[in-house]
Amino acid sequence: MDLQQKVMNAFIGKVVRKDLAFLVKGGLPVPTYVLEYLLGQYCASDDEEIINEGLEKVSNQVVEHTTTEVHTTTEDHTEEPKTKRPRISVLQEKSMSFRMGQTGVSYEKLFAPYMREAKEITIEDPYIRTSWQIKNFMEFALMLINTRPVDDLKLNLITNEEEDKIPDLIDKLDDIKDDLASYGIEFTYKFRDFHDRCIKTDTGWTITLGRGLDMFEKYSPYSIASSKQDMRKCKEFTATFMKNKNV
Repeated sequence: MDLQQKVMNAFIGKVVRKDLAFLVKGGLPVPTYVLEYLLGQYCASDDEEIINEGLEKVSNQVVEHTTTEVHTTTEDHTEEPKTKRPRISVLQEKSMSFRMGQTGVSYEKLFAPYMREAKEITIEDPYIRTSWQIKNFMEFALMLINTRPVDDLKLNLITNEEEDKIPDLIDKLDDIKDDLASYGIEFTYKFRDFHDRCIKTDTGWTITLGRGLDMFEKYSPYSIASSKQDMRKCKEFTATFMKNKNV
């Protein structure tokens, strides 16, 4: 039995991984100490399967307890059935680190709360070139379609490519442009020589990404992970969320 396992056995329910607390919290108004308590109850293990099951339980409890019940009364003073209305999330500036091989990460969990109110979103990533990198971009667009209204949304891509390969990439991006237009998204792209990768919104948020959208390790196209991001293993990367106070 190694030292890590001895520590977990000696302090059952008290060993907490801070990265998991940041991952679950997102933009939800939940005290960190509450998350750490729940994670200590359900995720105090080095077994990835147990951790993933625990994360699901913690996430479900967080969602359940961050909604408010709404009661309405009719004119004859009879109470109508209860409905639940989600609380408005308070978005926070933060920095998150993810270890190599970590699972449970998806674009929706990371980005969706920060994209919901934006009318214009710009992705700056010089490596939207290969088939899997283009798939990453399309999965980001799909996340937007699945989590918010996208009518009249402007989605911009700034990327780069070797000069002799640009015509082929333009053909692919034009196909994407036509497809996204059918969902109400106005997609534009341009090429520029740069290195930093980030996502910017017209609501003032800048999300700086060490690896851009290419944050997942290689996976089999015939695996469940190919269609479910949070089942994929991550590369090591960081994500920093900063708000422009003037917007």
